[in-house]
Amino acid sequence: MKNIKSSIIGLLLLFFVATLFSSDTICLTVHAQNVSEKSKICEFINGNWFDGNGFKRQTFYSVNGFLTRRKPSKIDETVDLKNGFVIPPFGDAHTHNLDGVRDFDRMSKAYFDEGTF
Repeated sequence: MKNIKSSIIGLLLLFFVATLFSSDTICLTVHAQNVSEKSKICEFINGNWFDGNGFKRQTFYSVNGFLTRRKPSKIDETVDLKNGFVIPPFGDAHTHNLDGVRDFDRMSKAYFDEGTF
């Protein structure tokens, strides 16, 4: 049970994309980095990105903690996704409903029963 709890907590803290194609730029990070800090600009090529309806082969860029389809003038690193698929996690990272340790077992069971982490 301890490993399951650790896995659930890890999944709850993971982030990625909630809605991929709602705008040209979407948030890549929640709290893992200070976006005001200079970060390297990455290009993600050869990936199939989920848009809510299906997968589209596109190139995205990570610029200062945000994903964007706009190509920046400079790229520090290119990541070849090798025809892989990029999807948002089917998880609930919004955890205000966990009021303490005694709620954890009840809520994690409810999440699993409903098919969400």
